[in-house]
Amino acid sequence: KTIHKSFGQVQSLLDQNRKLINEINQNKASRIPGRFNRNVRLVGELNSNIRRVVDVYVELALSLSLTGSMEASPEAEAEAVGLGASSAHMILAAIALLLLILINLKRSTDQISY
Repeated sequence: KTIHKSFGQVQSLLDQNRKLINEINQNKASRIPGRFNRNVRLVGELNSNIRRVVDVYVELALSLSLTGSMEASPEAEAEAVGLGASSAHMILAAIALLLLILINLKRSTDQISY
């Protein structure tokens, strides 16, 4: 349930980002000065959404980590759905890598000034 809710939040933010990026590109292509000013606000909103996506993934990872520590091991859960232990380790490694990428993305976007 938590995973479904989190992915729903992320998908909504990503859809919103797609719209923001399209508007930013249209404003840039129009070369109308007032639209450049609007782009500053839109880029700020885009940055905020990226931070929120990272936050959702971090919260999800923490939630799953806490839940997993109180329940069966990831390997046991993976085997229960038909995955071998090595597949479970690859999935966990991929999740860890994704979290590192998202954390670094968040750090880099925190340094952008508008």
